[in-house]
Amino acid sequence: MASPDLLPYNVSLTDQSAIIRFFPHRDGAVDDNWNVTYSGSSFAKWSYDNTFGAGVSSHRTTLVGAYILIDWAGTAVWLYGTGEKGSYSVRIGQESLVEGQGDADGLLFSQTGLTYGLHTANLTVLAGEVSITGAIITVGMGESGTVLQTRNISATENNTSPPTGNPVFDGNENWSVDNLYTNQSSGYPCIATSTLDATLSFTVNESVGFVIYGSDDWQQGLFTVAVTSDDIGATDSVTNSTIQYSPRALWTQVGLPKYLATGLDRSATYQVEIQNLGANFNLASVVVYDAIPGPSPSSSGALSSGTAPSPTSGPVASSSSSSSSSNTSHSHTSAIIAGVVVGGASVVLIFLFAMWWRRRRRQRLLDEVSAPNPFVEDPPKHEPGTSMIPPLKTDCPHAASSSSLPSGSGTNSAAGASSTPGESTEPESLMGEVRPRILPYAGSDFYETIGSRLHERDAGPAIQPPLYDPAWAELNTHQPSQTPLQRTRTRKPQPAV
Repeated sequence: MASPDLLPYNVSLTDQSAIIRFFPHRDGAVDDNWNVTYSGSSFAKWSYDNTFGAGVSSHRTTLVGAYILIDWAGTAVWLYGTGEKGSYSVRIGQESLVEGQGDADGLLFSQTGLTYGLHTANLTVLAGEVSITGAIITVGMGESGTVLQTRNISATENNTSPPTGNPVFDGNENWSVDNLYTNQSSGYPCIATSTLDATLSFTVNESVGFVIYGSDDWQQGLFTVAVTSDDIGATDSVTNSTIQYSPRALWTQVGLPKYLATGLDRSATYQVEIQNLGANFNLASVVVYDAIPGPSPSSSGALSSGTAPSPTSGPVASSSSSSSSSNTSHSHTSAIIAGVVVGGASVVLIFLFAMWWRRRRRQRLLDEVSAPNPFVEDPPKHEPGTSMIPPLKTDCPHAASSSSLPSGSGTNSAAGASSTPGESTEPESLMGEVRPRILPYAGSDFYETIGSRLHERDAGPAIQPPLYDPAWAELNTHQPSQTPLQRTRTRKPQPAV
């Protein structure tokens, strides 16, 4: 009998997977059956040469009493779709019926913490419209201390021309190699049959689970899968062989899981037989899961109770390791180590670049400050450990002296300093030390002194403002309504004409 401490893995199913069974029928009118719909496809555009659905698929119905069933061996299930509160009910096995609370972000129902074993989830429509977009089931594969590996068994051998069937599959004359959907794609190699009751068999060993893959389309019908073993208890986790699965759908989708078996005994040998119950059936590949000794994931593959995983388009999504990959945990560890090394190196390089850039920027600023000025004979230098407010710099050699700048212009003025050409009236303060600064026009032939001001000889004749005359004050006492400036502008009386 299968051990109850198998490592849990999440298997994600779309509504197009035959593992989700719809009743009374999988596809039909929305008011008397489930109806498959794609978000990017319109029924009006469907034709024999345009059967591939685009976008996200869903099965919807307004038929009261319509229901879905999912059979699996595991411990948890999540059902996704849309529906209002009270429009559906859910039952797991023989447990109590649960009224649907309406979808929350696309999640219709979830149940975790089930005792490991075979379970059946049943969702029944009670009122209104309900749609199903997919499901996630938690299954058990491999015991503690093992990791999963996969091997793919293709139904055809494409290295021959024309392709031939893989001898692993025994289907006699009723099965043939086919390349489907070439009228609208590059083709889908598989083995197929249209013969009623035709069987296809193969053997599985050294395996803890397997998935049968194929396509859905409007020409397919029902089929069954029987998994048997001569080892006692080896099939305790295998679903009932009488369950009829249907891959029939108006819109075509390839690469879908049609059947799933988990919880197998790796030491046992299994015989698998598929029986076609009508119309067509195709098989493209079988993916076998093996559990080999290796370090267990830190979480032992278990999910946190009550946490709904996000549905994915892939058939298998593990909560602790990827069960759809043939890599062992050693490769995952190597990848993690490589990622840490690359990330650490990137951080160091970024840090070194930042330090280099900062030093370069700082040096450039220092170079600008310390660059020699041809108009200054002895530029001040900043000594380490000193504090200095730099004097105002000018861009042109004939700028006005600092004594003519207004207060607060950014220079340090000394009270009572005289204004003498060639010597600054504004001594600099360097930690209390006062020394004169040579002005840029000292000893230059380009300037001349006019009164207390300097004038550039190339600027033309100097125009001085009128000097103050004390007599203005006396005149102002006799004519208070006129200023001296106004008197100079009084027009002379014109002679009478």
